[in-house]
Amino acid sequence: MSFETPILLMVFNRPDTTRQVLDAVRKVKPKFLYVAADGPRTDKAGEAEKCEEVRNLFKNIDWDCKLRTLYRGQNLGCGHGPANAISWFFSNVEQGIILEDDCVPDESFFNYCDELLKRYKDNEQVMHISGNNFLSKKYTGPDSYYFTQYFTAWGWATWRRAWQHYDFNVAFLDEFLRSSMFSKLVMNKKQHDFWTNIAEMVKDGKRGDIWDFQWMFSCWNSDGLAITPAVNLVTNIGFGTDATHTVNDSKAGYIQAHQLGEIKHPANIKRNKIVDKKTFNTYFEPPQHLNRAREIMYKIFPSSIMAQMRKARRKLFPNLK
Repeated sequence: MSFETPILLMVFNRPDTTRQVLDAVRKVKPKFLYVAADGPRTDKAGEAEKCEEVRNLFKNIDWDCKLRTLYRGQNLGCGHGPANAISWFFSNVEQGIILEDDCVPDESFFNYCDELLKRYKDNEQVMHISGNNFLSKKYTGPDSYYFTQYFTAWGWATWRRAWQHYDFNVAFLDEFLRSSMFSKLVMNKKQHDFWTNIAEMVKDGKRGDIWDFQWMFSCWNSDGLAITPAVNLVTNIGFGTDATHTVNDSKAGYIQAHQLGEIKHPANIKRNKIVDKKTFNTYFEPPQHLNRAREIMYKIFPSSIMAQMRKARRKLFPNLK
């Protein structure tokens, strides 16, 4: 029996990691598979051959599948590339799952996404279903997932009705930062200052290689919530010398994915402020965690924001090494 929920794979130049993600997808045999591949960079010798090798992986899909591809001739980069790919995906489907070429999900991730996509299809406050939980050892809630302000994207799912709020250029950001919505979102001055600084960084033109902060701010601006599973469901295997950003060995890479059993739903759709506070205090709160920033920031957001986070840290705390 084929898996009915459409899946988007965003790939580039890493055949080895892409093959592992494709092997995980093969286990559920999706009926609808979309593949978006960015083009090679002209200044990178041998990259065109690697990109072609990745694309060749999809020439012989060995299950009954409607395959659609978006293979670019030019390189759009880590910002516009994924953003445009996801927009292309949702121009064709109402809801679906998004995986990058280094995010290997546990098989239970697919059923989890499928069930929650159906359950919250018409609830506009729920905008994002994450497969990541890097607080799983510290989360002891009774349910299979909780609602949060943090939108992690190493394997996730959403709906067209949510993605339509996405604005790569975050034209709304100045007004949002002055709004009562933002004031309610942040819990104290420390959080306010931190996220205000990140927002300024995103909108000042230094965002060419990211797309995910724009998604988070777009969801915040729409008073949206994300779903986080009680256990981590996706392993990022993309750390290494051939990565664009995650080139350093890090404890954030290869965090084990676990199986999620029968899903127990929360009684109410309400942000878990206790867990959100724990998330900020564990991974964001300065200064005690700044020396670990290079490792831990990958645990919260996709790797493309790391360079920007280092700039934000230096701006906030110029005297710290």
